[in-house]
Amino acid sequence: MIFHRRGLAHAHQSDYIQAVDDYNQALRLGPDNGAAFSDRGLAYARQGNYDRAIEDYNQAIKLNAHDAVAHFYRGLAYADQNVLDKAIAD
Repeated sequence: MIFHRRGLAHAHQSDYIQAVDDYNQALRLGPDNGAAFSDRGLAYARQGNYDRAIEDYNQAIKLNAHDAVAHFYRGLAYADQNVLDKAIAD
């Protein structure tokens, strides 16, 4: 939990590299933490790494199919890649 929260703090300061490191630690300790996948996805997206972001959003959605935040941000990542049919679906 502490690594996830620290990752959020780093992301809030736009330090996405350190945020990803903390989310990685959080996921090593709790691989079923859908929120950490979703937040790490957002950090990847903010770095322009949409493929990695989508992978994390997919994992968050796999853990919780009703995760509206993961669906929303995955849709934005698809839109940024100009994959509009998938963006609209999300």
